[in-house]
Amino acid sequence: MPLAHRSHQLAAKAWEEGKLSAEVMTAYAPPFREPLEQDNNIRKNSTLADYQKLRPAFDRKHGTVTAANSTPLTDGAAAVILMTESRAKELGLRPLGYLRSYAFTAIDVWQDMLLGPAWSTPLALERAGLTLAESHAYRYARSFRRADAGQSPVSGKRPLCPRGAGPLAGHR
Repeated sequence: MPLAHRSHQLAAKAWEEGKLSAEVMTAYAPPFREPLEQDNNIRKNSTLADYQKLRPAFDRKHGTVTAANSTPLTDGAAAVILMTESRAKELGLRPLGYLRSYAFTAIDVWQDMLLGPAWSTPLALERAGLTLAESHAYRYARSFRRADAGQSPVSGKRPLCPRGAGPLAGHR
């Protein structure tokens, strides 16, 4: 199953099961009268055939980036509360996760474009003192998923974006 279709299906399922409700806030965006309470760019009812009908967004002749597998032009914002674990406990909050490490790698975009995760993942794991076996799932905050699907050093070893990929799920 193509990654874009899989991602949209997983995101739709996660919303239906209520797994994402606590991760978003309701927005009241004038001039609209109805509140925005869910991601509104998930292709819940799309079929594999529907994705094949989508035209490339940029390179009409050879392109592969479409409205289904990339960040929408209406990509929104996010809010994060970052604090120590002790402060969260003082406030009666339960941490959703921990920032243990990160990595930024600069590569030659003319030869290695979109391969950043393949270089950064092992470095971030090493810095955190972790191994891939110690993670249960992973995701990349990338605008274009194609690199993640085929170039990831962890492809096929752990669930990739188990609730849908970032481009359609607000880079969650």
